[in-house]
Amino acid sequence: MTIRIGLGACLLLACGGGSGDESRRGTAPRESIGAETSEESADDAQSLDTESRDVAGGETSEFGGDIGSCPEIVSNESLAFDDPRVASWVALAQGHHEQTLGWRRNVLSDAVTGFEEHTGVVIDVTVLRTREVVYGTGGSTQEEFALCDGLSARQLELEMTLATADGAFVATVRDWYEPTPFAEDPRLELGWMNPDRNREAVEFMGSLELGFDPAGGGTPSATIGISFGADGVQGRLSPGLSIRDEAYVPNRSSWEPISGTFPDDPCRGNGTPVDLDDAVEGLADIGGTPRAAFGRVVEAWERAPVPARWAAPFGVELPPEVAVPPATELTLDLGEPTQACLSGGYTLVEAPLSVVTADGRVNTTQPILLELLGGNGAGGSARSPWIAAADFTARAGVADVAFAAGAYGAIDMRAGADFRDEQVSGRLSVFQWAAFVSDQAAHPELVWCGGRNCVVEPER
Repeated sequence: MTIRIGLGACLLLACGGGSGDESRRGTAPRESIGAETSEESADDAQSLDTESRDVAGGETSEFGGDIGSCPEIVSNESLAFDDPRVASWVALAQGHHEQTLGWRRNVLSDAVTGFEEHTGVVIDVTVLRTREVVYGTGGSTQEEFALCDGLSARQLELEMTLATADGAFVATVRDWYEPTPFAEDPRLELGWMNPDRNREAVEFMGSLELGFDPAGGGTPSATIGISFGADGVQGRLSPGLSIRDEAYVPNRSSWEPISGTFPDDPCRGNGTPVDLDDAVEGLADIGGTPRAAFGRVVEAWERAPVPARWAAPFGVELPPEVAVPPATELTLDLGEPTQACLSGGYTLVEAPLSVVTADGRVNTTQPILLELLGGNGAGGSARSPWIAAADFTARAGVADVAFAAGAYGAIDMRAGADFRDEQVSGRLSVFQWAAFVSDQAAHPELVWCGGRNCVVEPER
């Protein structure tokens, strides 16, 4: 079977885990559907597609989400549930929904308990109100808010109760949702530009133990992302502990030791699963299948040792006792691919990546999610779970990292292969989480580049 990848917009959920920005709100993925749909699903999608073109008069999509939030609503018209402008969306959201759910640890700790890795979630939705709004500028002369002026959207206020089948998580959330302006895969999602939307995380109950003493600070709460479409409900749960106060704290980060993604499939919110040996149209010039294209990346990355250097991270002042080691070289080893996914016009392949430096400072293996870019190459990222500082060197494979007291550490890797210049490049950084602040650790970054037109310099 040859699979054609849709070019609809896609919002990826990080495959790796960790603490999140306190201001972030969980967002459901918008997947590209690679396989054929049933006639019934196609009819449903067409019905929603027609209505989604009217949302915001097509204007919202023109700005591509550049407006973070519009400051005011200047017109607010209530709509009846059976109004043709919203009736199909009311029918889509209202009522009882069930979906499979998979939990994923974001922290390597046996203290995170009270859940089953593979379970289910029940979502009961009540549509409270529907409306059509028109945004204004709030009197601001800022250019971005000027783009808000005159934009319109149809919105549904939903109250949703979510409960996982393993008893780990129960919560109720109330917020404004609106149809996306993307005609290829119309969905009902949280209205990001809406000044009325709920920006607070929600309280939750259940058997889930977060593995962190609330007495040390923090309030149990969760960010929840939900998306409704013709292909069902999908989204993400991120329970954790958060700190809120009036003073601004840079890099403030909640403690999110676990996350749940639904539906529970191997892509975990990063698109639609596809067999590694299926033919994919966008990979025709590099083997035709995810496995064959992945083999080209393996050839590029494992050709020879790669020149590397250590450098002070941009914006991070290393203390006097932390020296930047001399230049070294490293070897890259990609293990067997474990999963392929189609997402937003691209093919993603997950596989373990091992990085070993000649100076003995790094010997780590992390699962990396590679985006295959046809004949141009591939690029991807890997983020380890959080690891207690005392165990970091043994479990993460990076030596001599000085963490703050009580901190947790994580590895963040970015790596790429450019087939045109036969070039491989990447960067390995160490992050720390301590006292509800997440930032780069006071540790040099490892930067590498090998091949034609290659200069190993820290990113600025």
